[in-house]
Amino acid sequence: MEHHCEGHLSSTGDESLDFVILCIGKYSDLPNIPDFPINRGPEMFDGKVLNSMEYAAMVGDEASEFIKEKKVTVIRLRKSAVDIAVEVATKNGVGHPCSLLFRRVHWLVLEHWNKFTFRNLNRFSQLMIDRPSEGFFVWLLAFPLSPLLLDVHKNGGEYLRGTWPLKKYKMVPDHPFLKQIVSCMSLVLPGNFYDKVREGSLVLKKSQSLSFCKNGLVVDGEDSVVETDIVIFATGYKSDEKLSNVFTSTFFRNRITESSAPFYR
Repeated sequence: MEHHCEGHLSSTGDESLDFVILCIGKYSDLPNIPDFPINRGPEMFDGKVLNSMEYAAMVGDEASEFIKEKKVTVIRLRKSAVDIAVEVATKNGVGHPCSLLFRRVHWLVLEHWNKFTFRNLNRFSQLMIDRPSEGFFVWLLAFPLSPLLLDVHKNGGEYLRGTWPLKKYKMVPDHPFLKQIVSCMSLVLPGNFYDKVREGSLVLKKSQSLSFCKNGLVVDGEDSVVETDIVIFATGYKSDEKLSNVFTSTFFRNRITESSAPFYR
């Protein structure tokens, strides 16, 4: 272990520890750019390819100038992708529409709905779920309360279908609304997301595969090339690689990368 004082190495030594907590910023530094077959990746593209982290790091008016009057395609349907796509659509308008390309649809909610959901993830809501190991009295409470959970499941999805034109834009997810809520994977939409879609400044495209060509993207299900100047990958980070790089020991590197735990190892 190295000990540093005011940025300078002061001493080294071995320490016996019970726990090690790595506070190194798991979701940063190593952007995850998907691999592509030979002659089908970014090297074939005449435009610019970057990760959402690089776009977010632009300061002042740099980002605005970077996307100004450019055709931009954002890859994936998660929080950073949606925020960037709406920002680009707002600045460039219908004259240079932004494309949002994704493989899977998720339930998208507004901020007030997200606050309501997490406010109700409390001890009382736990009583709606039967947990076999908790005993007879917990089951006795869960049995009459379980219809409330089903009500949230059904009415939550129906509310979103009625509020936004999900069917029209093929944005109805395959998985139940409740499944996404209990997995803490709620995706909060900017309030003007579907306004941008309606006016044509934001174009939604669902596809299972894509590849690069000289002037844009070849997308599965599209008859023509999606012409674009800039491709922004909002595909996350290589968090396991960053964690494993902390260790010199092969044993610990493998323990990190082979772990099924999402955060705590």
